[in-house]
Amino acid sequence: ARTNWSACGMLRPTDSTMPSGPSSKKNDTEDSKRNSRVILARKAQFVRHKSTEKLNASMTNEEVKYCGIIPEATSLLNSAASKLDMSARAYIRIMKVARTIADLEESTVVNTNHVSEALQYRELRMTSNNL
Repeated sequence: ARTNWSACGMLRPTDSTMPSGPSSKKNDTEDSKRNSRVILARKAQFVRHKSTEKLNASMTNEEVKYCGIIPEATSLLNSAASKLDMSARAYIRIMKVARTIADLEESTVVNTNHVSEALQYRELRMTSNNL
């Protein structure tokens, strides 16, 4: 099965073997920066999970409890979960995406900005599913 990277809020590093359209040096530079961020984020996840196989998306519910979310971010997520009538499964998914966003920013903690961005991806996903 192929991973739908954008649906799970993750950036996919570009593969040089994949065909690409016309590109400019600016796009190549942006791709290079994005790839570097993804590689660093994955390294952080491998260190955190003590595995070269495990990513944030595969964290257990128990592991999510220790993902480094600050109290203000927890409060924001709890408030959003209440207002949006979010299921426990959706809540955990938001925490995993927020942790990944924090990793992409090389942050050791998950703050309110990371949770807000993860919630926005959920809103985009929910909107596109209802089309």
